Order: sequence, then structure tokens, then C-alpha cells
Amino acid sequence: MTTVALVTDIPFWLQERGDRCRIDALCRYLARHLRLTLLFIGEAPTGLAERLRAELGVADTRVIATRRGPVRSATPGGEPRLSDFEDADVARDLADLLAEVRPDAILVEYIRLAYLAKASRSASPGASWLLDTHDVMSERCRQFHAVGERHWIAISENEEREALAPFDAVLGIQDADSALFRKMLPGKTVITVGHAVDIVEHPARTQQPVQVLFVGTAGAPNRLALAEFL
Repeated sequence: MTTVALVTDIPFWLQERGDRCRIDALCRYLARHLRLTLLFIGEAPTGLAERLRAELGVADTRVIATRRGPVRSATPGGEPRLSDFEDADVARDLADLLAEVRPDAILVEYIRLAYLAKASRSASPGASWLLDTHDVMSERCRQFHAVGERHWIAISENEEREALAPFDAVLGIQDADSALFRKMLPGKTVITVGHAVDIVEHPARTQQPVQVLFVGTAGAPNRLALAEFL
């Protein structure tokens, strides 16, 4: 059976944010059709492997310990750059696990881990490397800066192009993102993998007044969206 290793530092099983719900749904789908091994970078709760095996069907879970604290910019008050996320210890430990697991494909979540495609690739000869982007980060960074908001990473289009270049395929979360990636990376395989969470329809409400509950994280897009709505 084809084996896919999903590499992430995101505790997606908590499902308390949209991106984590999406990764959770993606894992459930992959586990139904392939042999899925999770390679998690960070501190994992006790019993994680058993939980993911029972709830998602993940065949194997390995944890890569990291000794570094939160990533911060080298410039006080600034935004981290891609190089600030690189961790040689994680790359070495991941290479050891890949040599043991021998997956047919490695799916990396988020561009901050893109450095692993170069640092650990030699441990998995012949395997395909895919990056799940979640966003066109350079465009997202530009949009944040345009409204005076700090972004979690400072990245230009050229830097994003260089980070994505080592991957065999790139996953866009929507068609508009995939179109930008195809323009950015001519000839690169780009696949649209949308948000797989089910949409629940509710009956129309006609009574007045209408009460609206807004639920979301405290991130800038949600705050600005709510302000614009009001």
C-alpha cells in the first residue's frame, strides 16, 4: 500500500481553527485510501498515537522533539523570515524517521517547514515531496501590510518561489491561489485541495430583530472582517 508521511508542527487534532479542521479532514481522507504516517514536530500529548489511530485511522505516529522556543525575528519588533524557522536538529531527526518509514510521498504542512525538502530529502530517495500551502503567503503578507497589520512571517514573492521550488507538487487551498502558484512556478504540478469541512445549512430566520453571533480567532482578518461588517 502507498505510504504517505504527513509532516506538521500543528496540533490539528484540536480542531479549534479552520486550518486545523482542514488538516484533520485531509488526514481522515488520506487514512481511508492510503497508509498514513504522521510525523509531528513538537510536544505531543500522552496517548496521541492511539487517539489518532482510533479517530482518524492514522497507521503510525512519530514525534520529533524540538528544544527551541517560539520563533521570533532577529530584529526586535520585526517579523520572522523563513530562515528563522529552520531547525537543523529537526531536519536531522526527520531524516532518520524518513529513512525508517520509507514513504512514497511526504506531505509538508505550511511554508515555514519548506526547508525540510532540502535538508531531509536525501533520506527518502525516490519519494515525492508536496507542500500544503494554505495560503499564497507573499500575497497574504502584502495584504496585511497594506492595512498596517503585522504578519506572522515577512516573505516576498521571490522568497516564496525559492522555498516552493524543491517540491514536486504544491497544494493550493482554492482555485485563485492555485492560479497564482502556476504563474509563480511555471511547469510545477499544482493541485487545488479545498476546505473539506462539511457545510451545514440552517433554515431561514424571519423574526426581527436578527441576532448574529460571530465566532473566530482574534487574528487580523477576522477583526477587520467584523469591523467592515458592522
